[in-house]
Formats: sequence, structure tokens, C-alpha cells
Amino acid sequence: MKKILFSALVLTLLFAVVTQTVGSTPDEPLTLYPAYLQVPLGQHVTLDAQPEEKEFIWSSSDTSVATVDENGRITPIAEGEVFIIVTLADDDQISAVCGVLVVADGNILLWEE
Repeated sequence: MKKILFSALVLTLLFAVVTQTVGSTPDEPLTLYPAYLQVPLGQHVTLDAQPEEKEFIWSSSDTSVATVDENGRITPIAEGEVFIIVTLADDDQISAVCGVLVVADGNILLWEE
């Protein structure tokens, strides 16, 4: 389990660095909280994307592990790792990523970058 958490955290940090470098503009950065989370089956977590006044497009890298709705609410489906991506609706070049580890049971854990 520790090995899975560590590998997921490393991948998430890598995506966070890429997102900060490529996926934002100085006058209007897109941020996503948390950068990484662990969520047990049966629980739900809603991500926080900023700036609030913007419209976002949410997607999951693997909908068999977790889905995300139009408000950033994550629904875990099966154990595994997935990336939740948020993109500005008016500029598809600006996006941010949250790494999600879905576990059978336990607590919701959140990590910042």
C-alpha cells in the first residue's frame, strides 16, 4: 500500500509541475485543490478549482476507477489510480490535474502540492 501511495504521489507531483509550467498564464492561473487525494469507495469528494468566476470542463483519465461531474464532485467506482483533469471552458490550453487513489476503505486524505 505504501508503495502505491508513493508512486501515485510522485506521478501527481510530476503532473503538478507540468501543469504549473505549461497550463497557466501569469494573469489568470488555474489552481486545483487538492493536488492529490485518497478516497475510499462509498465516499465523495468535491475538488476546488480557482478562479471561481470561470467555467470548467471536468474529466477523468479512467472512468472505471472514478468519475467526476460538472461541479468537480468525484465518485469512486473501483480501487485504483486516476487523474482528474479540470480545463478552462474558454481556453483548453489551461488545465490542472489532481491525482486520486481510490481505496477499499479508510479515510479521505488530502495533499497539497
